[in-house]
Amino acid sequence: MDPVDFRGLLNKVMLFEVLDGGEDFKIRICGQEVREILSLPVKGELLSDLEKQGIVVADMDAFRFVISSREPLCEINRSMAAVGRPYVNFQSVLVPLSTDGNLVDFLMGAYVYGEN
Repeated sequence: MDPVDFRGLLNKVMLFEVLDGGEDFKIRICGQEVREILSLPVKGELLSDLEKQGIVVADMDAFRFVISSREPLCEINRSMAAVGRPYVNFQSVLVPLSTDGNLVDFLMGAYVYGEN
């Protein structure tokens, strides 16, 4: 997959590294539009560490479902209330990725935001 092929979406994308088979996830890439909505630096952070601080960036159960099913997951009209923005909703697609063609070791999410 070449990022040039979907450069118009890069500002809306997050890339998560799957750690320990889905026990945790590390944020590897966070597009500009996503960073602006979250209003905090998350690149390089572990989702578990963010949750310990009361910051919910993603639904880890949904991530684990995508890993086990090996199929994309589309979510429509989800709220950003968990990060203090109940007036913002989003649509997303979460896609499993594999560097070896077998093990899901990355997840890519694309997010589109709107106001309620």
